[in-house]
Amino acid sequence: MLGHPLRLDGHLDVDAIDAAGVIAAAVGAPAAARAPAAWSQEPFGPGPLADVDGQLAFTIARASFLAGVAGNGLQGIVRFEPAAIKLEKIEGRVGDGRLAAQAELRATSSGLSAKLQVSLNDADLAALLPRGAAASGRISLQFDATATGLSPAALIGALQGKGSAAGENLQIAGLDPAAIEAASQALDRGVLLDPVRIGDIVRAALAGGSLDIPDAGGAIAIGDGRLTFAPLLTPAQGADVTIRGSYDLGEDLLDVGFDLAGAPRPDAANGERPQLSISFKGPFAAPRRSVDVTALVNWLTARRVEQQNKRLDAAEQEAKRIQAQEAEALRRAQEDARQAAQKAAQRAADQGAAPTASVAPVVEKAPDLPPAIEIKSVPVATTVKPRRTPPNRRAATARPAAAPLVITPPAAR
Repeated sequence: MLGHPLRLDGHLDVDAIDAAGVIAAAVGAPAAARAPAAWSQEPFGPGPLADVDGQLAFTIARASFLAGVAGNGLQGIVRFEPAAIKLEKIEGRVGDGRLAAQAELRATSSGLSAKLQVSLNDADLAALLPRGAAASGRISLQFDATATGLSPAALIGALQGKGSAAGENLQIAGLDPAAIEAASQALDRGVLLDPVRIGDIVRAALAGGSLDIPDAGGAIAIGDGRLTFAPLLTPAQGADVTIRGSYDLGEDLLDVGFDLAGAPRPDAANGERPQLSISFKGPFAAPRRSVDVTALVNWLTARRVEQQNKRLDAAEQEAKRIQAQEAEALRRAQEDARQAAQKAAQRAADQGAAPTASVAPVVEKAPDLPPAIEIKSVPVATTVKPRRTPPNRRAATARPAAAPLVITPPAAR
């Protein structure tokens, strides 16, 4: 006759196992709760191992968990106690990352009580996501959680805990930050500033590349069956990104958002940066993407107004500059005319200061002239030749001598 409780000790080697299904059956979960993405409202029943005592060491080559996540090379120890199952020293590889975990599942009057401690380091993000998810990189996470519930749905909805997550070299396809610049350039080319048109341009540009995040990390909060990580701001290639999100374990609803902030622009209003929001909502296996360009359109509108204001300011400044130049030229011309008038007036004043009365010049008296020189005529000796006295003619009479020539200098005036 078997003892009570049943004693179980040994070692178990398994090639492949449905780990989620085995654990659900061991704790007495309803059959409906063992299907993925479905949490039954039916209460837990007595598990088949409720009266088993002992321990069982195990190695599992491959184990499948929820949402298609699988582990390789798992090993650990299962301890059985009346109304309790403890999983200790669980180690292995999940998503090419190192897994370390332990758990305690105990039946109480309030339902099934669960305590979990999970750590996963340097796992491949793509291996943890559903097929077709265009994301890659390495991720690490750890969390502690507790819950008590009469049914699987109540247990999941009562989960409380906290943890942290970090990623390195993350790449998310379809989130190219160059979409912000594409919208800005389209507007500069004359595209109509319309939310629908801008949205089409942005969605087409987003598909052209990926969001590259060198590293990111933040805290995880678990409350009422919902995993939430606080908004995390981290630099990315071509933009800064704020990551926010949550996952409702009970409803299988994912809500993750990426707020992209483009590079600062000198022509932006009030120095604000362009922003673009992309969100993923829906079941974990197939969330739906949506793009919100409201903030980007508002930024583009404010930028256009700022550009127009700057052009008006520049035109006004140019008009003031030209007006100032003209005023300066006029001032200089007036100053030159004033100085010329002053110089002319000074010259006239200088000329007017000369004496106007006629003053006879002082003339020195000339020296007295020498006495007059009398030049006498030289007497001419005449030889009177005897002539015959013509008949019937009177005798010739001699001419008197000419008066002497007197030269007198003119009297000084």
